[in-house]
Amino acid sequence: MFTNTNVTINRPDGEKIVANVITVSSFLVLDPLSGNLKGKKIQSMFQTQIAPVSKLMTWAWGVPGGNGPKSYQSAMVEENNAEFVFASCNNQAKNICNFDH
Repeated sequence: MFTNTNVTINRPDGEKIVANVITVSSFLVLDPLSGNLKGKKIQSMFQTQIAPVSKLMTWAWGVPGGNGPKSYQSAMVEENNAEFVFASCNNQAKNICNFDH
C-alpha cells in the first residue's frame, strides 16, 4: 500500500514493513521504520504499465543498506536483491479481470 510519503509491505512470511519513501534520481528509496530492516535504506527501481484490463508494476530492490539494483535483470539474480511483480484489475476497464485461473 503506497501513499505519497510511505509504503506498507506485507511479506509472504507475515512480516510487515512500514517505510518512508522518497525519490532520489531514478530510485525510489525506502527508509524502513521498524523491524530487521530499520535503518537500512533500500534503493529500488519501479515501472508501471496499464494493460487493457489490468495494471502491472515491476519493483526491483537493491541490497538493504547498500546500492540500488543495476537493472531489473540483475535484481532477480544478485545476492540480497529482490524483484516483485504486482498485478491488479484496471478499474477503468469494461472487460472482466479474473486472476483465479
